Amino acid sequence: MKAACLLPVALSCVMAGCAPRSEAVRPPGCGRFGHREWNADSTFALCAPDGFVRIDENTWARLRPGSPGPEVLTVHLIRWPEDSAQLRSWPLRLTPTIACRADCVTVDSVTVHTDTIAGVPAHTETGLLSGGLTGLRREPHLVTTWQISSTRRGVAQGQAAAAATLDTLREAVSSLQPAR
Repeated sequence: MKAACLLPVALSCVMAGCAPRSEAVRPPGCGRFGHREWNADSTFALCAPDGFVRIDENTWARLRPGSPGPEVLTVHLIRWPEDSAQLRSWPLRLTPTIACRADCVTVDSVTVHTDTIAGVPAHTETGLLSGGLTGLRREPHLVTTWQISSTRRGVAQGQAAAAATLDTLREAVSSLQPAR
């Protein structure tokens, strides 16, 4: 088969996502940090840390052998105020903002960060969560919120096996770029 005949096949393969991973998802921009990943509807891309794979529309996870649990990052871009019915306050916080019962978590070692996502200031909180319905025990978590426009906002939530990994998740969230 001539090279000209292979071009349509190669292009359809790339469009279908079957190109080698190094060519398909490591464009300039992620550098030493992970690989470029799009969410399911291609509304945004981020630099996912090495070992993280997308497991649903907007969630990436990594499970390391010997690790106490998965490391997870979920990102949602929401319409405001249409999608905000379940949000009780803005920006979101790790600490409960209302009285809670069996699902209550306690948070310690909370640190507030001002990050930047696609040129927009973002509010990030990191801390160690305990309690709740799942019985968390000082598990490292983060929540990041940012206002994209008067009608769009972003929310990212992460869980890590070690507190040091929260900085890696913050870097992944900060790499987020909306589709152009």
